[in-house]
Amino acid sequence: MQRHGTELRRRLVVCLLGWLAAGVGLFLAKGPILAFLLLPLGGVPVQATGVAELFLTYLRLAAWGGVLVACPLWLWQMGAFLAPGLYPKEKRFLFPTMVAIPVLFYAGAAFAFFVLIPLMLNYLLGFSQPEVLIQPKLADYISFLVSIMLAVGGAFLLPLVLVLLMAWGIITPAQLKKARRWVVIGVFIVAAIVTPPDPFSQTALAIPLLLLYEVAVFIGTRLKPKTA
Repeated sequence: MQRHGTELRRRLVVCLLGWLAAGVGLFLAKGPILAFLLLPLGGVPVQATGVAELFLTYLRLAAWGGVLVACPLWLWQMGAFLAPGLYPKEKRFLFPTMVAIPVLFYAGAAFAFFVLIPLMLNYLLGFSQPEVLIQPKLADYISFLVSIMLAVGGAFLLPLVLVLLMAWGIITPAQLKKARRWVVIGVFIVAAIVTPPDPFSQTALAIPLLLLYEVAVFIGTRLKPKTA
């Protein structure tokens, strides 16, 4: 027990140091990073209304960005800690899962940043008139950006969850195929909640989610479910 406690503390220290290193690196590159994050606005200026708003924004970007950058390291440390106590059939899925989580999440976040968010902003900023100056607040824009990227990145983990459930025999590909009609409806409801009332951005989000669902079903049909 003591050995496991020592091992856990060591891996937690590694995770903490990885997060700090990533956060410091991102803070040192704060200018170019913020300029990159403002790209979806298409040149629309933002304003910082408080004396410390820009500095605090840099700190938040470094802290949360450090989490995202260090995520693979954290998952690897967690997998290495859990692996000795798992059965061979369980180990079969452990490290592929540790790899798939950041890959799918980063893919979803990138899709949100490069495709979905520009569509959303183009729609929302289109409601302008000469008497009204639209100038987003920096903190509000970053919060909007991060929330959409986290939501879409999390949604892109759907196929991994489904594959694991099928691998463990909790659900079957036949059940997923039978539920396809309801899944389509559910995906478009989620897209309507995440995006503004714009059919283009809603469809842009729904299509990859449905494709990922079909990929999960395809993989599930080729998996041999784990038996007790």
